[in-house]
Amino acid sequence: TYSFQTDHNNTIQTYDTVKSVESTFVDFPFDFKYKSVRVNNYRFYVLGGIKASIDMASQKKINRQKGQAIVKLDPYDFGFEIGVGMDIYLEYFKFSPYIRMYHGINNMLVKEPTPYAANIKDLFSKIFYLSFTFE
Repeated sequence: TYSFQTDHNNTIQTYDTVKSVESTFVDFPFDFKYKSVRVNNYRFYVLGGIKASIDMASQKKINRQKGQAIVKLDPYDFGFEIGVGMDIYLEYFKFSPYIRMYHGINNMLVKEPTPYAANIKDLFSKIFYLSFTFE
């Protein structure tokens, strides 16, 4: 949400506007998984690795239209991820809940002198996943 002030006839008016940035990522993870010894029907594991992502909805190459300001993001992201989880062996299937955190290491913001992007210092990906796998 952005707040702008305008001065009309010596009266200051403030108005708010919301600017959303949509992204659709294709991820290429390379993870290592270290599993513990199975105890009864449980096995814990940790995972970690790197991930490259491509934003398919990036507007980096779009020229700014007259009267329209957009926030442009770099379409390529790279970072590392870590996580923990467990395998629960049930009678007919294996259930594996885990939580994973991703942290991007490159600034995705394309610096432009638009009123929306000028106030943002940098923009890094920080993503938390909660996943459930049934096998």
